[in-house]
Amino acid sequence: MSEADYIVVLDTGSTDGTFEKLKSDKRVTKVKQKIFENWRFDTARNESMKLIPKDANICVCTDLDEVFSEGWAQILRDSWQEDTNRAFYPYAWSHNTSGEPTDIFMYDKIHDRNNYKWIYPVHEVLVRTDNEPQVSITLENITLHHYQDLQKPRKYYFDLLQVAIEENPDDPHILELYAREFLGLGNYDLAKEWFEKTLQAKDIDTLQYKREKMADFRIVIARLSPSRGEKHLCHPPGCQNVTQFTKIIKRSVVQRRLDEQVVADFPL
Repeated sequence: MSEADYIVVLDTGSTDGTFEKLKSDKRVTKVKQKIFENWRFDTARNESMKLIPKDANICVCTDLDEVFSEGWAQILRDSWQEDTNRAFYPYAWSHNTSGEPTDIFMYDKIHDRNNYKWIYPVHEVLVRTDNEPQVSITLENITLHHYQDLQKPRKYYFDLLQVAIEENPDDPHILELYAREFLGLGNYDLAKEWFEKTLQAKDIDTLQYKREKMADFRIVIARLSPSRGEKHLCHPPGCQNVTQFTKIIKRSVVQRRLDEQVVADFPL
């Protein structure tokens, strides 16, 4: 992030000296620590936006385990137009032992200074707070690399998803994520149940779905259904194991969330 004009950081409770290192780093414009009694990602990200200087007009949200490819800032500056308010770019979610990206999809955490907020306690997304249209650009020549901490516990993700379900019981986005968690946990009966609920959600025709994404869900449901009296998971062609299958589903649903083409006439 050193290519940015400003770097602001909200530390939400690190205990390994990160906060102290950030305070002494001359590249960091402003750093604040805040401990949240009831942790949720949208609240923390909205709080971090309060640290952004008033004269900043392009906001780029990253976490400390993410690194942009060199030269990203100038590419962004050159591509941003007067009416632009959102940018999409490749996100390398994982890497192999040689450091090469193995799972890439489009990301969308670059936005203008005003009229955006984060929603959902986990798997949070940016939404506009006004009625103005989103005018986006796609930056194919920059990549944000993610270096995941594999020791990081995931249980609180599941707990937060349960909170999200309580707050948004008819939201297909949340229903879909809940189903995906069960798929990742290997609980195929509950994964099937919640994927079916996703397809039946009353607001599903208002989302930015393409026909092939709807087909993805139906394939998942079919492959999670009992066959010949036995419950089993069949993998699509080219899918050798449950982990790979889960990654394919994960990639497809993230792509769906980012897709801008609205298709309202798909069959349900």
